[in-house]
Amino acid sequence: IADVPGAGKGVLAVRDLALGELIVKERPLLLVPREILYSRAPGATHPDAPLRMLVDQTMPPDDRALFLGLHHCKSADPADYRDIVDTNSLPVPSLPGHALEHHAVCAAASRINHSCSPNATHFWDLESFSFEFRAIRPIRKGEQVTISYLNTRLLPRRARQQALADKYAFRCACPACSLPTADAAASDAR
Repeated sequence: IADVPGAGKGVLAVRDLALGELIVKERPLLLVPREILYSRAPGATHPDAPLRMLVDQTMPPDDRALFLGLHHCKSADPADYRDIVDTNSLPVPSLPGHALEHHAVCAAASRINHSCSPNATHFWDLESFSFEFRAIRPIRKGEQVTISYLNTRLLPRRARQQALADKYAFRCACPACSLPTADAAASDAR
């Protein structure tokens, strides 16, 4: 994990990685049902009180410090737990015995930045209860590891830019979004 100009913190490959190679396998700091993220406890004075109780009462102090140190993009409150989860979580496919959607926040994986043409992807591994991040093309030592934050990379550039601005409050400057207008239009048409 290192500072990346224009992108805050990022994950850099410490050696050359081959296609399909495991980059990181990480258990979440926090796994939270979606309903807790957006619920409000009766009589609560803070909108994310149920989430705060979950984090403050169940998370070890070192993990809580990692969680609170993660970037979040919409709130000026440095301890806006919901915004931390919204900015850094990955959706978890349904868990056995649980119909609710869950979101997971991982310490290192939360530092993997976005690209519309990523070099890595992630999978939930139920057996190990962790996310695996794997290279989807060769990655050179020192290169930033990136994933797509969007459900589909097939959107045209303007739609991708708007979706990222709305959810994550940034303008993407990845290679796919930095193409000259004519090249971007041709790419969008494909």
